[in-house]
Amino acid sequence: MPQYGEVIYNPIEVYVATLNVDNTFGTPVAIDYLGKVSFNPEADSDDLMSAGMIVETLRIAKIVTGEISQGSLDFASLAVLCGITPGNYSTTPNRYSVADFKMGGAGLPYFGMIIHYASTLGANAFIGFPKAKLDTIPGFESDQNKFVIRNTGFSAVPVNTTGRNAFRIRRNETATTLASFYGSSSANFLSYFTTPPPSLFA
Repeated sequence: MPQYGEVIYNPIEVYVATLNVDNTFGTPVAIDYLGKVSFNPEADSDDLMSAGMIVETLRIAKIVTGEISQGSLDFASLAVLCGITPGNYSTTPNRYSVADFKMGGAGLPYFGMIIHYASTLGANAFIGFPKAKLDTIPGFESDQNKFVIRNTGFSAVPVNTTGRNAFRIRRNETATTLASFYGSSSANFLSYFTTPPPSLFA
């Protein structure tokens, strides 16, 4: 029989935080109305042939690629994911918010991401990527009589060439939320990747 946190489903919540140059994080922000989160590690491969057959095979994981979909124009998480600086103007009932999306320049920023999955047996699981980046600014998928969904791909890479760590999975015997701890402060967000040891940044 599976143990706690092994059978997972439904992504419940996702928090993202800007990755700083000193390997700390900015303030974590939840992604509102999260839809799908998918990811797959990719690898370089090679085969050594001798005497008409493969005698050695090489498979080296090099990057994680994935996709996120979201059902809201959430400027708070887009500020982390895209490096924008949204502005809020006027007062109720005439408030409005504006965000400008730039091309070129320094490109999109790195961020950390932690995903909370529900699980059977009263458990849950977290999967975190300490160094990720969107493949491009999110686009839109829309149709008649349907909600507008934003979709974008992302890539996650190892933090450095020493530790070579690209993501961490944590299974929790007793379900807890990201918001209650890892989503509550930049220090707590960082602690997902650094405690207990070994640190993913080592």
